[in-house]
Amino acid sequence: MTQLKNGNSVSRGETVTADVCVIGGGAAGITVARALANSNLHVVLLESGTTTFEAPTQDLYSGTSSGDSYDVNASRLRFLGGSTNHWAGWCRPLDPTDFEARPWVRNSGWPITRRDLDPYYARALPLVDIAVEPFDRDYWLKTRSDARVIPLLENDVMTTAVFRFSQGPVHFGDRFRKDLERAPNVDVYLESNVVNIATTKDAASVTHVDVATLKGNRFKVSAREYVLALGGIENARMLLASQDVRATGVANDHDLVGRYFMDHPEGHVGVLLLSGQAPDNFLGGRIDLLRTVVTFNTKVFEREQMNAIAFVVGTTEPLAVKGKIDSRDVAAVLQAIEGGASIPYELYLRGEPEPNPDSRITLTNKLDALGVPRLDLRWQLGPDDRARYRHAIELLAKQFGSKGVGWVRIEPADFGQPKSDVFYGAHHMGTTRMHADPRKGVVDAQCRAHGMSNLSIAGSSVFPAVGFSNPTLTILALALRIADNVRATLA
Repeated sequence: MTQLKNGNSVSRGETVTADVCVIGGGAAGITVARALANSNLHVVLLESGTTTFEAPTQDLYSGTSSGDSYDVNASRLRFLGGSTNHWAGWCRPLDPTDFEARPWVRNSGWPITRRDLDPYYARALPLVDIAVEPFDRDYWLKTRSDARVIPLLENDVMTTAVFRFSQGPVHFGDRFRKDLERAPNVDVYLESNVVNIATTKDAASVTHVDVATLKGNRFKVSAREYVLALGGIENARMLLASQDVRATGVANDHDLVGRYFMDHPEGHVGVLLLSGQAPDNFLGGRIDLLRTVVTFNTKVFEREQMNAIAFVVGTTEPLAVKGKIDSRDVAAVLQAIEGGASIPYELYLRGEPEPNPDSRITLTNKLDALGVPRLDLRWQLGPDDRARYRHAIELLAKQFGSKGVGWVRIEPADFGQPKSDVFYGAHHMGTTRMHADPRKGVVDAQCRAHGMSNLSIAGSSVFPAVGFSNPTLTILALALRIADNVRATLA
């Protein structure tokens, strides 16, 4: 078994050679390296951190936020395994409609379809200890005798979507370290920070990457193929900061790198009281490694011109009926509570943001400890997004009320407004978006940087639109697809 290496042990100024250089040891980078393990390709994986959290390394992530309130520092981790080290394990593929261009959601649409990723989703599930079974609600209703849905969600407006959970969940650094050590063709270098991506004079291919350690060592890695897998924020930062050949950075001929940053807005939006007792496995928690969320049918999203939106429903402590409730419902709500018909459930919204080119990452004039410019994130959730979220909440409330199933107290009324009580899923997406046209995207349908012969970009930075599903499973599917493409290119 080969022990993990350390960048401080490389001779200063040395050039390490490989067939494939994977930059970043998070979920995407580890998945690419594992997929190429035990092949005839020599793979070098460069990881900034060690196998545990260390404050000086984490500080390399520090940046500022000049847009809507957003913490760019606490939402990611910089050691082997990356942000899977604090991952909650939520898994779900993107829906087929998430890949489609929706005229009412500007800049939406992928150059690939859900069908293109289906084989890779199946290969990704075992990586997170999930059995290869459908995510379809009807499948689980037939398979699990304890699975139930309430009648409201059997109509032509509302439905449920299924999330499944990684057991543990899987932290990639811990789980796959031995696999990386056993692979005779994979060398992992810890404490090895890429500080520059060097290219040919025409910027058409990568020649090498410059690597630095916090202890002062410097060396290079030269390979035939490169996979950038630093995460949805850092991928953009590194491309922008690599200015040896072009002042705009690498793969940025059309000023797209860093633009279209997205995350899922989430937050408490109301209280639901059902007129009858709901099954606990539908509301108020999950059964084993399965959970459903409330959403709308596909035709409703189109008819109502909404982004992808889902509602997580959870139990709360018994609540007093207060706040703004329609006067016609007060007596009924009080009667229901006093009669013990149900308990209150909290409603949490998870919304898809519209891809916005002005929501972006740029560089500042401040440098980190290795001399790389620190970043600024100007996150902007658009007014159309806020209006659509509000409309979705009202539509949900009307469904419960009109069917006589229950009542919804909407709170707060300003969800999604700049100063409202909203948080984000720490899902960094969109900054190197995928598009067939190089004037509209940074990478092509194969996750290859436009205009470059040997650079692929992995991770959720390539997502051009994001739905409401957590990104991890799609990150893994795309990483496996990239590995297949790299292997075929070098065959």
